[in-house]
Amino acid sequence: MSAAGHASPEVKGASAPATGGPVSAAGSFFVYGTLQTGYRNHSNVVRGRLESVSRASVTPFTLYHFQVGFPGMYSGAEEGAFPRVFGQLLRIPASEYAEVLKDLDRLEDFYGHGDPRNQYERVEIACEVEGESEPVRAWTYICLLPPTVERKLVPHGDWRKYMTEGALEDAADDWAAKLEGASPKKILPGTECH
Repeated sequence: MSAAGHASPEVKGASAPATGGPVSAAGSFFVYGTLQTGYRNHSNVVRGRLESVSRASVTPFTLYHFQVGFPGMYSGAEEGAFPRVFGQLLRIPASEYAEVLKDLDRLEDFYGHGDPRNQYERVEIACEVEGESEPVRAWTYICLLPPTVERKLVPHGDWRKYMTEGALEDAADDWAAKLEGASPKKILPGTECH
């Protein structure tokens, strides 16, 4: 699952776009799973550290739900899948940005661009934000978990809707253990659960 064409690994933060491109939104994150409002990782990691939350979507991506209770978004539209993923744009105040970025990287098991331990790759994308006329640049996390991990396609691309329709509960990391550097839970040998 490559993020090629969606972000440059050299990007250190949301950057100013070329003329005619998406509006820059330094400190913005597109989230599509447990970091959305109402879910456990939102409460554990970002609640109280936000400037604003808006409904947003990105394309072309495919969304899966892992049986352990969290989703993964993959680059590209797969056959039979809706090519748009729905979620939220979280805007982080400049005073909180560096710490939130560090915490989200830790939560998503992102160790640096191209690191073989990554469960997710942080990439910069353009997303459409409800009520805004121009696309917004934001960080998001693209799933790198292999297709051997038990998962189901989220055919409409909306994890919140999927969870509601199935009366499912989300999984949350043991955030205190992650902060202390404890070993994360495993879902398969070599893959970490969050």
